[in-house]
Amino acid sequence: MPVYVITGASRGLGLEWVRQLSQIAQNTIIAAVRTTSPIPSSLASLVARPSPSIIHILQCDVGDSSSVANFGNSIRAVLGTDDIDDSRITKIDYLINNAGMSTPQPHPNSLGLEADDLAMHMNVNVVGPARVVPALLPYMRRGSRIINISSALGSKTHTLGMPYSVHTAYSISKAALNMLSVHQALDLRVYGIIVVTLDPGWVKTDLTEGEHAPMKAEESVVGMLKTIHRLDENDSGRFFTFSGHESAW
Repeated sequence: MPVYVITGASRGLGLEWVRQLSQIAQNTIIAAVRTTSPIPSSLASLVARPSPSIIHILQCDVGDSSSVANFGNSIRAVLGTDDIDDSRITKIDYLINNAGMSTPQPHPNSLGLEADDLAMHMNVNVVGPARVVPALLPYMRRGSRIINISSALGSKTHTLGMPYSVHTAYSISKAALNMLSVHQALDLRVYGIIVVTLDPGWVKTDLTEGEHAPMKAEESVVGMLKTIHRLDENDSGRFFTFSGHESAW
């Protein structure tokens, strides 16, 4: 029974990851949300439906170091042991660092960028995954996969092809996430853990200008699932689109 951990699971792509994984196989799904008081209604209704999988909801605010540390500790019980050194502990097969943020419109370009806005994006979109990976590393094994959800706006090649600058703070943070992923791939190579970055495409979610986005979350996650399930060690450190094609940095 594969184990999936998904951050930012209360809505958008995160919720769609949980929905699809809960239906396609006998999985153990750990859905991490910013708050469990109360559990987001969208996720609670999904958990209430009949499913071949087991869904656990845990609190994790990736922008808060103590919350991530508590998440790392609370996950032990879900995996079946209180002993972090127990070799029999169930391991995480897939860690999907999906949690992210983007401020609503208007988005200032680089000439109007404010330090606080950039720092907020960096804390959640970059430092968040940098916190989560070490916290969950004791529960991973050779062959485990870490998937950092990025964006085409984190690609220099893609961004230079645009007619003007958009979502500047978000774009900068996703470019930094791409580089973080490369370093994680290098640092975890000795453990046989695979790290990739995925661009989910322009999807109708709370982070996008929904009326313009051409793709539904369902389509994106279908593609991303196919991509992560065929990853091997040669893919570690690479940047893929949701459909499995390598993306330009």
